Amino acid sequence: MNTGVYQIRNLTNGKRYIGSAANKRGFDQRWSTHRTLLTKGQHHSSKLQNAWNKCGANEFVFEILEECPMGRCIEREQYYLDTLLFASCNDIQFDHLGYNINRKADSRLGAILSDKTKAKISKAHFGKQCSEDQKQLLRRLRCGMKNSDRQKLAASIANRGENAPTAKLTIDKVIEIRKLFGNISQREIANRFEVSEATISMIKTSKNWRYV
Repeated sequence: MNTGVYQIRNLTNGKRYIGSAANKRGFDQRWSTHRTLLTKGQHHSSKLQNAWNKCGANEFVFEILEECPMGRCIEREQYYLDTLLFASCNDIQFDHLGYNINRKADSRLGAILSDKTKAKISKAHFGKQCSEDQKQLLRRLRCGMKNSDRQKLAASIANRGENAPTAKLTIDKVIEIRKLFGNISQREIANRFEVSEATISMIKTSKNWRYV
């Protein structure tokens, strides 16, 4: 699969631009297009363009956040805008943490969205409340932290748990796994959810859980 959600991350300060590759040409074409526009000084995000001009091309990396089908790209892009940049919280940290201009993912990359998908994105974006973790983070971000420390703290909280880029299990799946204990073997559970037996054992013996 060559479609999904990506970020262009500034190695100097951790700020990022989040986008999606929602056509057959995929990630490579999107990164090539961004580099071309940035090199020519024509990128639509003036914030990213200014940072590129100031820091130089070598300070930016292109990273895949998630691979997904074309039809889900915009929906998943919105998810990362909300969890990594707090786009849905109507807070100034959206500008402090990222280079995106719009808080809402759109379909300008050519993806054709169904009415159902559009409604789901709209519901997820508008009227959504910040989570307790996000509220805690936002309070701490306003307490005079250095910009570099803000970036580290934001990344730490935004990427924890099922939001982690390497996460294989959601909270719902972990609950489902716990219900299976005693009914089938740990090996069968691991095979069903495509994780290691060590992960299943850790979920069984600890209230805390992580991913491998």
